Amino acid sequence: MLELAASPFNGDWPAPIAISAVLLAAGSFAADRLLKRHQPSKDLEAAGSAPADSNSVQKPASTEKSDRRGIAGLVVGVDGRTSTSKLQVLLWTYGFAWAIVALLIGSIDAGLTDGWNKLVNGGLKEEYLLLLGLPTGAAVAAYKLTSDKVGSGTVQKDTTDATGLGARAAEVISDDDGNTDLIDFQYLLFNLVALAYFVVRFMGHASEGLPDLPDILVGLTGTAALGYTLNKAAQGQVPALNALVPGAGKPSTKVKLYGNALDGDPAKAEITVMFGEKQSPHTSRDAGVLTAEVPDMPAGKVMVTVVLALRNGLVTNPREFVIEPP
Repeated sequence: MLELAASPFNGDWPAPIAISAVLLAAGSFAADRLLKRHQPSKDLEAAGSAPADSNSVQKPASTEKSDRRGIAGLVVGVDGRTSTSKLQVLLWTYGFAWAIVALLIGSIDAGLTDGWNKLVNGGLKEEYLLLLGLPTGAAVAAYKLTSDKVGSGTVQKDTTDATGLGARAAEVISDDDGNTDLIDFQYLLFNLVALAYFVVRFMGHASEGLPDLPDILVGLTGTAALGYTLNKAAQGQVPALNALVPGAGKPSTKVKLYGNALDGDPAKAEITVMFGEKQSPHTSRDAGVLTAEVPDMPAGKVMVTVVLALRNGLVTNPREFVIEPP
């Protein structure tokens, strides 16, 4: 049964609880300012290194990188988007830190030693190990999965110019393509419910140390973390061109294209290989591997892409190919 406190505060605890929150907020603000000062925006660096042009109109640097610095950078994933899993870890970290600091302040300044003594003597309860460990495990797994997809080209790094709290909040419940994702939403919602219970319960029973959490809430957050990780693993079949073999050749050379979800039958014009602006004169599948013939074109570097008719003409990420002289 989810029993909440009848009053938001208990006894003499309002002051330590409020002081703890103020200290965490002030510390976070100071850390954010310090990090931003020592983490210059890459856009500003690029602007500073670019040659001046008196005839050009100087545009302000994008604010996206600035938004990704400081404390906000703690919840940015390897793909450049706000990470749902990292946000859960940060929320629980702040929640636990706030409660522990409040207990410490109460024991030192207000003589309210019961809560601190119960925490120290009783040790950390199993449910808190799970609430810290499960989101952390999900974050590590999501980082590995996303890193692999970014490295292989399956997921492209974020290039959107959307900024602000609203845009970043939308990323928390969105998949890699920017669509609202039910699994991400569930993961966030269950953790917010559990965290709200923790905060309200602690405010009403701080003298008892960290509150007991119902098994149902802990179980829901654990199940959601597992579902989130499995969902991340399943989001890998995004069309991507990963490699060209060989990476250089003369016109008429047969080039094998390796990638993910390069679906379609070349004989039915469902898939087209482009060498720059020029289409490959012959594309086929040999033993399941997409093969394209290098068209007749001048020597030099070109970018190869695959156009997928079955995906409404989606064009994959480019890969460089060197056209050698005949």
